[in-house]
Amino acid sequence: MSLSAASSATSAAAQATTTVVAVLGGGISGLAAAYYTARRLAPLHHQSEKSEHPLRRNNTRLALFERADRLGGWIHTTRDPATGALLEHGPRSIRPKAAVGEATLDLICALGIDDQVVRVPASSPAASKRYLYDQDALVALPASLGALIGSRMGRTLLARGAAEPFRPRRPTLGASITTTTTTAGNTTTTNTAATAATAAGAVHHGELAPDQDESVHQFFARRFGGEIADSLATALCRGIYAGDARELSVNACFPFLGQAERDYGSVVMGMLRAKSPKRTAEHPAFVSSFRGVSMISFREGLKTLPCALESHLESAAGVRLARSTAVSSLKLVPDGIELQTIGKDGSTATHAEHVISSLQPGALIKVLEQSTSASDSGNAALQRAIAKLREMSSVNVVTATMVFAAKDFRLPVTGFGYLVPIRQPSSVIGVIFDSCVFDMHQGSELVKITAMMGGSSYSAELDQAVRNGADAVCDLALRDIFVQLGVAPVKPLSQHVRFLENCIPQPTVGHVSRVNNIRSELKTAFGHRLHLAGAAFGGVSVNDCMASAHTVSEHVLAALSSIPRPQ
Repeated sequence: MSLSAASSATSAAAQATTTVVAVLGGGISGLAAAYYTARRLAPLHHQSEKSEHPLRRNNTRLALFERADRLGGWIHTTRDPATGALLEHGPRSIRPKAAVGEATLDLICALGIDDQVVRVPASSPAASKRYLYDQDALVALPASLGALIGSRMGRTLLARGAAEPFRPRRPTLGASITTTTTTAGNTTTTNTAATAATAAGAVHHGELAPDQDESVHQFFARRFGGEIADSLATALCRGIYAGDARELSVNACFPFLGQAERDYGSVVMGMLRAKSPKRTAEHPAFVSSFRGVSMISFREGLKTLPCALESHLESAAGVRLARSTAVSSLKLVPDGIELQTIGKDGSTATHAEHVISSLQPGALIKVLEQSTSASDSGNAALQRAIAKLREMSSVNVVTATMVFAAKDFRLPVTGFGYLVPIRQPSSVIGVIFDSCVFDMHQGSELVKITAMMGGSSYSAELDQAVRNGADAVCDLALRDIFVQLGVAPVKPLSQHVRFLENCIPQPTVGHVSRVNNIRSELKTAFGHRLHLAGAAFGGVSVNDCMASAHTVSEHVLAALSSIPRPQ
């Protein structure tokens, strides 16, 4: 079935009532899950010989439901009508590194958009030069041994890094963790019991419980000292999660750090000895061509990726894209899950063998609150899952993109941009030098920067600016940016503000255990037919979202067929 318009997709949704797999949410996670599932459902359809097999019973093999009229989620690219500059209102780059990055490259090649990729070499200033604005000064993060020795922060990193292998391992269950941190000149000593896991009977002396967790700040303070935790760790967590390092889970946010300590007794030694997992590329020549590349985007911005996925799904047989259609409830029935959907044509019931949800926790809770299992024990598990989902949170982020005439405004430094540690008073948590990163997205006569604001530091001052409008938000951002960069105030040619509500999930301490618990309870409630993907359950980067979608897709396909899963 081929669909080319939102109206026809919605009309089809009112008629079709069965599908093999339903996907909830049309952001990058949902689109990727739909793509990975649909491309292998087609050959499975021909291999399922039994007439009662779900792949034989349904002409519609996959249906995707998105409540908005646009697919792509937080990835949203537009053109500035005043200057022609490309504007990214959400994620703006992809790192082609490690197994998840290589998988994204394979997908790009498979979608036929490999010729549209733009690359940022690792040797470019955008990749090698990054800054912190800390203690009222713009400080370069060292990118070489010489830079390590030549800067105060570098010398601190070097000293702490050299001492880190000799620090004791993390205390085991029942022991206490003592950390000393310095914030704004004040020294605080914290002593907390390391009892994240309670199954002490299964843990022998000297071993760590699998779900024992601590905050990112606590981990960095313990391994590298309070100064590094207060500056670098809090800035990193703001840049990636718009979150607070004192609340975010190290196991969820930086799992390789905790693993390095567990395996080698040291983060530094673990990073030196650890080997990246191997994967077999589907397009090896294309993937290998990205060695030495730090970041990628596309000529027309990051929207190229979700648009290509959408186009592929629209032209695929047996795939239905239902835009402007929200799923209101799920019900476990003997041979699948019944979804109640609400679209432009009213309410419709759709039966699916399996359901993949890429919804954020808040949206998923609303669906599950109206949902039912097939037994009392299943409904009890459903309520426990909802309770655990309520423990998860997301933050609001405001982005303000300003475009200047290059003749009036010059950046004093080149590079990717800068982050602001949580101890530094500032209305912005980070600034991206867009015109340094992807200079082809605007002419050389323009300078473009984007300020990130809010997150866990969303203030009353920012809230009032948002209420007053885009000009007030940009005025607030530029008030601090001009001071931080040490440049004279200049009026932008154009400015664009986006309020991104609940856009970044916050994996707080205990997150990994919490997600595992939610998955387990939902398996009980929906007979192993409801599967979770998306940023809240598998990582917030574009690569992570697509990797979690691929993993969930493989689980669904394995349940539908005896065909071995690829290694």
